[in-house]
Amino acid sequence: MDNSTRHRRPGVQTVCGLLLLLFAWLPPAAQAQVGEQYTLAWRGTDLDQALREFQAASGINIVWLPLLAEGKKVYCVARSEPAEEVLKCILSGTGLDFYRRSSGTYVIEPSVEAPPLWGNMRGIVVDAGTGQPVPSAHVFLAEAQRGRVANTSGMFAFDRLLPGDYAVQVSHIGYRTTSLSIEIEPGGSVRPEIRIVAQPVLLAPLVLEGLAMRPSSTLLGFAMMDQEDLTGSLGPGGSALQGLDGLMGVRVNDATADIHIQGGDAGEHQFRLDGAPVFIPLNVASFIGPFSPFALGSIRIHKAGFGAPLGSHISGVIEARHDLRYGGARSGPDGLDGAFGYQSRTLVQGDPLSVNLRHSGSFERTDGTRGSLMAASRVGIWRLSAPSSLVGLLDDWNRIDSFLLSAFADRNTPFSEYPPLGSPEIGFADLHLAGEVKRGLSTLNASLFTGGSRLGNDLGGVSAADPESAVDDIAQFTDIYEWRSTTAQARYNTVLTGRTLGSIQARYSRYGLSHDFVARDLVTLASPEDDGNQMSEAAISAKLDYALADRHYTEFGLELIRTADRVRIAGSQQLPLDHSFTGWRTAVFAQDKIQVGQHAVVELGSRFTFLNARASLYAEPRLAVRLDFPGTRTGDWSFFAGSGIYRQFVNQFDVSSRSPRTFVSSTRFWMAVDSTVAPPKSGHLTGELFWRPTARWSLSAEAHYKRHYHILSIDYSANTDVPALDQDDFLRSSKGHTYGYAAVLKRSLGLGSADLRYEYTVGRRQIAGLFEGRLLDVPWNEPHRLELSANVMPMNRLVLLGRWRLISGRTWGFRQAYYDFMGAYLNDIDRVLDSVIDPGARARVQRQADYYELTNPEEHRLPDLIQMDVGAGYSFEVGSIGMQARLDVINILGRTNTADWRFFQGDGYFDDQSPTGSGILERGRRELLPRVVTFALRFSW
Repeated sequence: MDNSTRHRRPGVQTVCGLLLLLFAWLPPAAQAQVGEQYTLAWRGTDLDQALREFQAASGINIVWLPLLAEGKKVYCVARSEPAEEVLKCILSGTGLDFYRRSSGTYVIEPSVEAPPLWGNMRGIVVDAGTGQPVPSAHVFLAEAQRGRVANTSGMFAFDRLLPGDYAVQVSHIGYRTTSLSIEIEPGGSVRPEIRIVAQPVLLAPLVLEGLAMRPSSTLLGFAMMDQEDLTGSLGPGGSALQGLDGLMGVRVNDATADIHIQGGDAGEHQFRLDGAPVFIPLNVASFIGPFSPFALGSIRIHKAGFGAPLGSHISGVIEARHDLRYGGARSGPDGLDGAFGYQSRTLVQGDPLSVNLRHSGSFERTDGTRGSLMAASRVGIWRLSAPSSLVGLLDDWNRIDSFLLSAFADRNTPFSEYPPLGSPEIGFADLHLAGEVKRGLSTLNASLFTGGSRLGNDLGGVSAADPESAVDDIAQFTDIYEWRSTTAQARYNTVLTGRTLGSIQARYSRYGLSHDFVARDLVTLASPEDDGNQMSEAAISAKLDYALADRHYTEFGLELIRTADRVRIAGSQQLPLDHSFTGWRTAVFAQDKIQVGQHAVVELGSRFTFLNARASLYAEPRLAVRLDFPGTRTGDWSFFAGSGIYRQFVNQFDVSSRSPRTFVSSTRFWMAVDSTVAPPKSGHLTGELFWRPTARWSLSAEAHYKRHYHILSIDYSANTDVPALDQDDFLRSSKGHTYGYAAVLKRSLGLGSADLRYEYTVGRRQIAGLFEGRLLDVPWNEPHRLELSANVMPMNRLVLLGRWRLISGRTWGFRQAYYDFMGAYLNDIDRVLDSVIDPGARARVQRQADYYELTNPEEHRLPDLIQMDVGAGYSFEVGSIGMQARLDVINILGRTNTADWRFFQGDGYFDDQSPTGSGILERGRRELLPRVVTFALRFSW
């Protein structure tokens, strides 16, 4: 056997050598002209075929052994290249090389030392139904044991992949796990577009917290709701923000619609829409929100311990994204409408408070360009169809406040019943436009939001300037607030290399407030009055995601921001102000993410912000650890721990109103930090876990501690009568802390679920010069919260919803303006009395402050808030039109819940006709929502 083998090898070598000589000595064909260039392309073509095609196109002689070309593919694009460069392109990644004989013939042979033939994969994950990118999708290569999390544009990249077939698994919350096979050629690059299919979504608000679908610590540290949750939330009007109250660690105030994240104030976080800040105006009651709920695709709330790329804010970040899904099936020939494949969906919904309209569409051209667009609008119809129970509630909120009337009247105005001559006025409207164009692995996205609201008193044409009007009729005044918010942005995302993803964004945000206040000279301090706030912010930012190695990723970013504000708060508020500022700041950030072993990921990052006004650099280091232990004996476990330093460079403030009506109780404005005050600073420490012992049961829990080293607060005792104030003239520093914990136990019920949630939160602040320097509970704190919610589907197309909640431990029970009025005199009752001009009013104020201890707000404990809401929704079709009917009953038990207390003249009070009374105004309550029944009808086609 050895002899035969030994004799066979020379025979094979001899034959191969003779063949090469034969091909080399064939009569030469026409040689390629010197300097001639070629433009050719092959994708997945056999090497043998590609060589023959190039030989025919160029006319040059090429010789090779068929055995060398067997099984090899060519991926080559040559544009105006000479012959040898084209040949290099053809042989790239095949392990072969060439040399040129003196006769001009090119000979193909194995490379002497072939390098590893690495390939790479750069792709995008999109929704199969809409073609929209799916952010944060998990992409896993089983053979390579490597994974990626897609960026915010759905893009991902793997480099240094050995040739072969890879089983790719893609998963995301709310989508079915998708598996497919992708072949990596030697030295090749593939750019797959992976489509994943959304899971069926119910009308019910299925709150997705932490890890509702796939155990992964990457989904901890924030809470999220998608459009179906936002539009399906219980409550009148379908406010886009009202449903956030169902998320762990998030509270939406029933009276003001303000959002509080883990005990933080309403101005300690930032709301963003498609990455651009939105300055949300003051509101009344939680049933009227700033956005059309049908314009938003999702809202994600980042809580304590959020990472460096998310910005500088001391409580959290709320990220909303426009919904560009068209929400319909393809139609027409070949599944397309029109020459360019346009497909669209239109939706209209009417409810007692508003009419919503949405149109969305997508298109795909023959050159591979794909796009989506969306337009949505909302118009308030309060005057036409507001439920009588809500009208009565706001009429009650609009009653004259006798205490403030005494405190700020220029003369001793006697108490009497002052029925309002008009009624509360509520108006709102907004418009959303968004679009996206995708070609290959590049995406251009742009959006615009503009919205306005109008709140105040409509006094039926009564003129305060009419000299014939009765002087003592305090009802004769105008008190109207108007807000306008506008946000626009454009963002470009692309895959730069097999390791690098890049994006650039330009954005602009604007906020405008106008408050017209006109009243009698003898009733208020001045007439007329006008408040205003103009706030604008423009920025350009860039970001790079770079894979240093497998399981090691780095993110870099740069932001250049210009902010301008103008604040004018007139005498109708408790603190007149006149301030303006324009300044620049530059921020850079870096975050490094390293996977340690099989179970841990460490995220280390920092932000550095240079504030031009103070010529100072502020550092914000951040650290987080994520742990995953799937498939243990006790189930799936995931953990998240985070900490860091957080600054805030744009701040929100509310100044209490002197208006004797309580309908709109304050003026809200924004300011960027100027040169006279340091930006607020806080430190975070947080932990979160998710445990799923079985497929039906899960437990989520979190705990947080936030140390507030420096927070800016309004100084009501400041002397602000001079123009062009600096911020240190009317702001003072406060400090304190917030801590708490929460847990949610979830049980799946077929296609529905039931949740049991408990939260405990403590927030305490110490403000220099106020309340004797004591550390007090914050006014917005709600220490104990217990909630039970469920959604079930008893039959096809019908969904039933229910929620019961208890809130206990609220303090600062009186109207905030009372405490701010006392704070204007550093809670010194003697200073308060000296400021009151009329002796009779001075006596009334003293009696109230002493009897009710207005300098001790922690003793003013409000009763527990208990409320039960139910709802039902039914979906059906009428021809080609999809319809949905919705019935909600808020506070079905009709329980009276208290927002705060206020003073009013009771039967026992004495005046000129009853000198033997108590002389004490009675304590009355401002109630929250009564029983409210609403019906909504939705059409889509």
